[in-house]
Amino acid sequence: MDTLSKMIEKIFQNPSKVRRHLHAPMFRERDDFICKMHQKGFCLRYLQITADYLFFAVNNLNIGPNEVVSLERIVQSTSRWYTSKKGDYQATVLKWLDSLNILDARYNDETNLLVSFSSVSHYRVRYLTYPLYQERLSYLLQCISIGMARSTVREQAEMQLHIIDVLKLHSPRIVCVKELQDASSSFRSLKSRNMFMTTAQRWLSFIGILNGDSEPTHINGYNYVVDYINWARESKGLSTTTLNGREHELKTLLSFMEQKSLHLSYINLNHIDEYIMFRQNSGCNRKTIATIVTTIRDFIRYLRVNNLCELIPDQIKHPKSYDLDTLPNCPSWEQTQEIIGYYDGKNDALSLRNKAIMYLIATYGLRSSEVVNLKTKDIDWKNNHILLRRAKRGGLQRLPLVPIVGNAIAEYIKSGRNNDIGSEYIFLRSLAPITQLSRTAIYVIVSEAYSNTDINIKHKGGHSLRHACATHLINSGRSLKEISDLLGHRLLDTTRVYAKVDISTLSQVAKMDWEGLIC
Repeated sequence: MDTLSKMIEKIFQNPSKVRRHLHAPMFRERDDFICKMHQKGFCLRYLQITADYLFFAVNNLNIGPNEVVSLERIVQSTSRWYTSKKGDYQATVLKWLDSLNILDARYNDETNLLVSFSSVSHYRVRYLTYPLYQERLSYLLQCISIGMARSTVREQAEMQLHIIDVLKLHSPRIVCVKELQDASSSFRSLKSRNMFMTTAQRWLSFIGILNGDSEPTHINGYNYVVDYINWARESKGLSTTTLNGREHELKTLLSFMEQKSLHLSYINLNHIDEYIMFRQNSGCNRKTIATIVTTIRDFIRYLRVNNLCELIPDQIKHPKSYDLDTLPNCPSWEQTQEIIGYYDGKNDALSLRNKAIMYLIATYGLRSSEVVNLKTKDIDWKNNHILLRRAKRGGLQRLPLVPIVGNAIAEYIKSGRNNDIGSEYIFLRSLAPITQLSRTAIYVIVSEAYSNTDINIKHKGGHSLRHACATHLINSGRSLKEISDLLGHRLLDTTRVYAKVDISTLSQVAKMDWEGLIC
């Protein structure tokens, strides 16, 4: 009798059950997995349960030779498992298929934002297989791009699943605010109901399926915001972008006041201070706070003119803001080299792509948009030049193609890129639809490299490497004009902030003989 039958007989005493396991598909693959579990010291009962899980899986998944099993098929198989241990069954099947290298690649794609939210198999599969996958992911990436904290984005991702369940939103359809209000009653706490309403309105508006005629009038005072926005549009000629930003900020203010059981008619400076502190604790910097105060002050001025509140708007002061008052937030050049080397030595398609992106940003100080908009025709391999499309200054800029960057791009195009779809863009998504990489994907790629280090800086996206590049150049003796040209700045003043990290020049100033200069 072979090794398999001995193992089966060891964990099962029933001959008929042994025969069923022996004649089920993929018996050797199942046996190898069970043997490894046995060698790790798992008890007999655990081995029996594992064997039953795998037996059930192969009879329900119908796995073909060398066939990759999708997560959707695993979820469907899980739904057929007849006991309450569905989570244990699913986790076991995922581990087994992963050990055979036939598991859906999405499950281990660490550059996927949804995958990064949880290492628990059940939650990870939920994030990846729930309806409206692309609609959920695109919204979450947008949240990250505007600076939302990662923990908050994760809460939004979990709430998206609740929204789908409560609304039975298995495919895109128009949803009205009244439906959201009715659905929010299923949540017990006020905090959960507010988060449901806020997330649902923002997400469904973002993907274009929220009824545009149903504004969130359930927020006390929202009608005043609508009147103010219309007045500002007609009387002040503010742009649509500015008006949208002000409307969003005032909605946040109204929601904050509603939670405090306050009304606009009785708003005072203490309430404003409390709200500003709330926004500051949410991660807003001084310049953002100044913009928020400007919006609130203009809104209060409108309310006062219309006899809707008594607060004097000029009493609301915003924090002082100074040009060049900050230092570039970036790692040292030694740390930067450690970060950009994160993907070195990895030969899978994702790592080859990510390595080329890291070298591009760190070498040329590119913006995320300039990386994702790079086209195959922009690389002049014959003359070793790269053509950059500047995001802000406009126009094209031709620079020498540094060998380490050129080699990384060439390796990606040769061994990692999907060249069959005929896309003009160099960097592409790894999963369908195979399209141009998004700017927010750059953040995920760079922040993943940071996760392998103990570097403690506030922002860990692609812009930190851009700052690192500029700081390294100025400390290497390059002029502000040269750095400004490389970074694609329209104004030289934009580059002057790096003069504050020009250690070599500043150290010369510190060594000056000041005695003779003082009368």
